[in-house]
Formats: sequence, C-alpha cells, structure tokens
Amino acid sequence: MNHNYWTWLVIVGIISASTILYSAGFSATDGLINVPIAHEYIPSEIQFGVSAAYAGSAAKTTDANDRYDIDYKIAYAMNEQNQLAITFPRSNQFIAHFQYTFPKNEIDNQWGIGVRNITDSPFSTWGNGEFLQDNQMSPFVVNTRQIDRFQFSLGFGLGQFQHKQSAYKGLFKYIETFNGLFFGGAYEFDNLTLFGEYDGRDINLGVQIPISKEIDLNIALSELFIDSKTNPNQANAPTRQFTFSLISKGLF
Repeated sequence: MNHNYWTWLVIVGIISASTILYSAGFSATDGLINVPIAHEYIPSEIQFGVSAAYAGSAAKTTDANDRYDIDYKIAYAMNEQNQLAITFPRSNQFIAHFQYTFPKNEIDNQWGIGVRNITDSPFSTWGNGEFLQDNQMSPFVVNTRQIDRFQFSLGFGLGQFQHKQSAYKGLFKYIETFNGLFFGGAYEFDNLTLFGEYDGRDINLGVQIPISKEIDLNIALSELFIDSKTNPNQANAPTRQFTFSLISKGLF
C-alpha cells in the first residue's frame, strides 16, 4: 500500500471519530506515552494524531461506550527548539502544551522545559462528565540522553507529574518516593521502537511501529500494576489498560 492510502485513512478516521472527545496517551508535545522527551524538531512540521484508550474494568462504568476515550492532537514545530501542541479532552474544550528544547545541535544530550495542560478550568476525560479533574497546569524540566539506539529521559514536574495518593504496593511503591519525578526509556530496532515509562503517576509500556514514511502506530499497556480497578490519581476513574494512537508527521 502506498503512503497516500494511509494518509487518507488517518484523515477519514479523525473526521469520523466521536464528537465527544476524551483524554488519552500520546496527546501532547513529543514524548513517549505521557513522559516528555527533549529532542530537536523539524521546523514547520505539523502533526495530526488520534488516540484511543480502553478501560477494560467495568468499575464505575455502566455504559460500554464510556470505556473508550478518544482524543485528537495537533502539534506545530515553530523551529528546531519550540513545539506547541493542542489536544481536545471534550468537543467544547481545548488544552495547550508547549516545550522548548536546548542546547541546539546537541542531539546526544538535550534539555527540555515546558508546560502541559494549559487550560483555565477543570475538565472531565469521560463522556458522562464524571471524574472531574482540577486544572493541572504542569510545568516540567527533562533531560534526554541518546546512546546509539537507546534513549533515556529523566525529569521533574508538577501537576500531572505528581501523585496525590499512593497507587502501588511492594517494590513498585519505591518509585513514588520522590513526588514529581518521572522517567522513561526507549530502544529502537530496525522496524519498531520499544519503550517504557513512569510518568509520575502510572507505569506504562509501549511499542511504536512505522506503518508508512509519514505515519506511526503506537500501542501501549497503560496504568500497569495498580492494585485496584480504579486509579486514585485519576479522580478514581476506571483504569485504562490499553492505548492506541496514529500520528502523522510531514503530511503537508
């Protein structure tokens, strides 16, 4: 199949998706799933994306349609160092994200500072309007190291990068010691990239598969190892076990 087929498939998928929009992973400035990474951008690049998360647990979810979260993303790189992204948790609300990366032309060791969740009011990520979350404007700083095919990011942030309650027991509880700390790593193979992260609240694992030159498919297991069917750091909403995303780059 040529790349034009996948281009139109993404566009049709975005247009035909539900008009009630929710929050899912892969929905902000460039990153892993929820963890930001520091790297240079392609100047004037516009990205379009659609993400879908599935809450397999029936906890507090009586309507099967409420188990699916769908989210749109538009991102624009103003130059090599600045990227702005807009996502839509609901059809009548948008949320902005911004990141600045430095130093320039230092691809093996870069820093990023930015803000995620720039919005002026609380929002719900669910179609029925439940599980309302406070405005979580989230400043952060992140350092990304690139060693051959391996990439590692470590950072600190506020808001969405912090947990209000402990969600883990046993060994996993130790990663919650420093509230606001997040980290993630990725390894690039010839035809796919594997990655994992702790985003300050949840542990997520995923894979990225390029299905054409311009389009990447992302699949993630999210909110792992939580000893509950609900997530105490997501307004006690049902845990979302799977996230899928298609992101286009350089279509125009």
